[in-house]
Amino acid sequence: MIMGVISQDLGKFDSFQITGLMTGMFGHERDRLVAELLSGLVVQRRPLKLDSTGVIISKVTTAAHCGQSFLDVLYTTAEIEEINAFIAERRRHEKLAGKLAVKILACEAIRRWFGVKCQPQAIQVLSPSGPPDISVPGNTRLNAQLKKLYISLSHAGDLVCAVVSCHPVGIDVEKIQPLSEATVLEICAENIWGSIINYRQRAQTAGLVPEALPIVVLTQKEAVLKAAGVGIINGLAEVELSSFALGATIDARYFGSKYEVLSIDSDGYIFSLAQRIE
Repeated sequence: MIMGVISQDLGKFDSFQITGLMTGMFGHERDRLVAELLSGLVVQRRPLKLDSTGVIISKVTTAAHCGQSFLDVLYTTAEIEEINAFIAERRRHEKLAGKLAVKILACEAIRRWFGVKCQPQAIQVLSPSGPPDISVPGNTRLNAQLKKLYISLSHAGDLVCAVVSCHPVGIDVEKIQPLSEATVLEICAENIWGSIINYRQRAQTAGLVPEALPIVVLTQKEAVLKAAGVGIINGLAEVELSSFALGATIDARYFGSKYEVLSIDSDGYIFSLAQRIE
């Protein structure tokens, strides 16, 4: 994967920008943190972006190692307790990486959109269940700004991705893998089968494996459910997609609300982003 980060409306993160976010750290420690963060950031061949959204994608292993190395600097006591509550090392790493991604993204969002400067280590990200809840302990004014932001987070394989928006938003990433016929039938509604069949013929020419197509639909529906503030337990079948597309936006509906959805494929993964538009 090419290293970097995609962030619509928030610009492109670089060493200068991340260094500025880490103003509370000094000398070689800050330089080492910036270098390690940059080494783990991932940019897609095609951007994952909708209006008024910012997206960050990182390797879990790199971000988690960075977070663990600066645990007491970057995370609050409540965050560390939430991370350590997980027995499985993989889940702890996902928590470390996800929280760090959200911290960086939230800091840049409030700076760009609200004109307020903040350091990632000042932001507390808690997510015992549901979407991440972000706050700055003891800062009523800044918390009022943070309440205007919507955050979504997703993990798959060694990737973690987060999105921020001023509108309800959801993101999902899944590794491309074969699904059972029963699962495919559950995911893919009849109204989009024609679009999928037509796309499959073009996809083979473009080098996209057929197994990716149901994953596209799965991630789109999961992203919509996240944007709606519910989990997949509430029913993938309730999400109605207008058509099938990869690399172009489609519309989706969930209980009367309308969403704009975009999916891209990159290095064996499907990424989908959904934002409520009405």
